[in-house]
Amino acid sequence: MRLTIGQEAILVKWFNTHRARGLCPVCESTEREWDTGEIVKIVAHITKDMDTVGREIPMLQLVCSNCGAIRLFDAVKLGLM
Repeated sequence: MRLTIGQEAILVKWFNTHRARGLCPVCESTEREWDTGEIVKIVAHITKDMDTVGREIPMLQLVCSNCGAIRLFDAVKLGLM
């Protein structure tokens, strides 16, 4: 799911408020060029003793424009869902 214009504004505000750094952990690019990807659902499989087995967690992809590495952020905690 692509971000709406409103969600893009929320994302920019969140990163500015939290002073998130743009350094890529793979290529160490300091260009701070991250492309907004999609909101994807990650399925949690921890143990059968916990309620989280099979629970879907919406995650936002940020993609390094230099090397293509993907960072995932909890879309709910970012305020996007």
